[in-house]
Amino acid sequence: MKQIILKNSFNIVGFKTTTNNKDELNNVSKISKLWNNFFSSEISSLIKITYGVYFNYQNMHLGDYDILVGIEDNENSNFENVVVQSGKYMVLKRKVKFQKL
Repeated sequence: MKQIILKNSFNIVGFKTTTNNKDELNNVSKISKLWNNFFSSEISSLIKITYGVYFNYQNMHLGDYDILVGIEDNENSNFENVVVQSGKYMVLKRKVKFQKL
């Protein structure tokens, strides 16, 4: 389900990596490792809403970009962070049940 919402600026803390679409499509995926690191960390259990924020695009879809996977928080300075500016955002909601292997 998706919806458009107005949101004030907020801080996301978590794990960040830099990648590009070419690497992601050629089995050098950093994004899947990033999500795995997030879900195996203590920060993932702090809150139920998880964000994946893509930013710092170097050459639109052709260059490097950053992705940060995390939670909304203003106090965890031990993690990477990004400030999401106030504005209209599309929210994609999905309920997923995770299994421990």
